[in-house]
Amino acid sequence: MTAFIFQPFYVKSTRSLLMTSSTSRSQAANLDDVLVKLHTLVAESAASSIPRSPTLEQRGRVVNFQKADDVRRRVQKDKRSTTKKSRSTKDWD
Repeated sequence: MTAFIFQPFYVKSTRSLLMTSSTSRSQAANLDDVLVKLHTLVAESAASSIPRSPTLEQRGRVVNFQKADDVRRRVQKDKRSTTKKSRSTKDWD
């Protein structure tokens, strides 16, 4: 059996892949071979697009970003609260 690198061809007019096999004289065997090739192609494509889980360093950075965001949000809330309090404590008499 010879090593064969399979390249599917994109058929632009029908927006489909053209996959062929001529490893056997039997149509059923060739169909099975094409289905195996298609399965391999889809599995490899899916495996490369699945994101990895974050590393411990990345998780630590996310936690630090969340803490910094909480501090920033708290400062803004306190500033807004002070502004509102200063408006309501006016003595008009």
